[in-house]
Amino acid sequence: MIATSGADLDREEPSMAMLYTMRKLSWSVICSRGNQYFWWAYHFDGKSSVTWVDENNKMTGSGTYKITGNVMKMTWFKSATTESWDVPIDTNNWTGRCRMKGLDYQLVAKARNFKPAPEDEIEPAYQEIRSPAEKTAMLEQCSQALGYIVHSQTNMEIWLSTVAICYGSAYQSFNSVMNEISATQKLAYDVLLQLSLAFLGGAGGAAAGLVAGKVVKEVMASAAGQSFIIDGIKDMAKYSIRTTGAEVFKARNGARMPVEPFLWKENVRRVVLAEFGLATAGLNFWREGINNDNDYLPAGFDPLAEIKQDLQITANGQRIPVNNLPPLDENALQFAYERSWLVGWLEKCADSVTVIPGVRASVADTLTDYGLRIGVSNIRQLVKNAIPIDYDPMLIYGAPQ
Repeated sequence: MIATSGADLDREEPSMAMLYTMRKLSWSVICSRGNQYFWWAYHFDGKSSVTWVDENNKMTGSGTYKITGNVMKMTWFKSATTESWDVPIDTNNWTGRCRMKGLDYQLVAKARNFKPAPEDEIEPAYQEIRSPAEKTAMLEQCSQALGYIVHSQTNMEIWLSTVAICYGSAYQSFNSVMNEISATQKLAYDVLLQLSLAFLGGAGGAAAGLVAGKVVKEVMASAAGQSFIIDGIKDMAKYSIRTTGAEVFKARNGARMPVEPFLWKENVRRVVLAEFGLATAGLNFWREGINNDNDYLPAGFDPLAEIKQDLQITANGQRIPVNNLPPLDENALQFAYERSWLVGWLEKCADSVTVIPGVRASVADTLTDYGLRIGVSNIRQLVKNAIPIDYDPMLIYGAPQ
């Protein structure tokens, strides 16, 4: 993904310098760890104080900073979070590290309002001069990229809706069996989701198609955890958050797939629209840059190739284009969910089955038949281990007095 400078983000001509002291500057800061991102604004007083504002929830705080050698240390009042930043300070791409709640994060920042002084060593701004033919070609690539986005969005929405339908159908089927045996102890929704993810990585994934199972598992884990599903959207979000994608990103922050399966169908479209909204915002940012002859797009930049590179999902180390997701066997996927829940219920909840021998035997038969129907190969042994029925009833009711 093409990164813009801090000046670009504020619609100014880019400039940069390497500073050995911190001036009175404002910065755009991205703090990241894996799929987790925070967007902050820092404001330095040029002496020893600094304030921060969270760009999403508008929370704020203050702290101090001190430069020693090639490191600038920052601490925050009423917080154990510490930061260390590299010196000299790169006004275009400043890097650092953050220790927050016992975890390590990466930091990158760009100056919002840097104005070079005469003594600064300024790297000459690179100016790209495009001919009319080059601009026309790049704008045509933007149009093709938009078509690719639309096609990918439709494909992903249909695919993810299918996953949601299979999950909901499995939930109905599983619950009907639980109700038939009058099970008083049920698996919580979050447990159902965890069991699904674990099972899709093993036998369930193989039954539904190895590649498809791994992709479903990756997408479910990302959606339920409110992470970005599509790889390149993380990068697009970084650099469109201050432009046309700001409102879309806020919508994505509130869009997640709940663990309660019947709410999935209502959330699928919201999640997909939010992520592809960021892709479209990034594309519009490029189109505007081409029209205005801005220099942050290098020579040979191909918007269509960039979009194709970004709109992919990584599952088990394999990158798969969003517009070519693996086909789903709906019956196999539904049964994979049901198998995971049945096995999990037998391990976690079977001790709630009644102590009456005849009823226990009936429950065991029902669960065995259900397991055979959905393809649990070792169901007889699992049921026997979870619901033993070969005991002396006198041990339950007590010997005669």
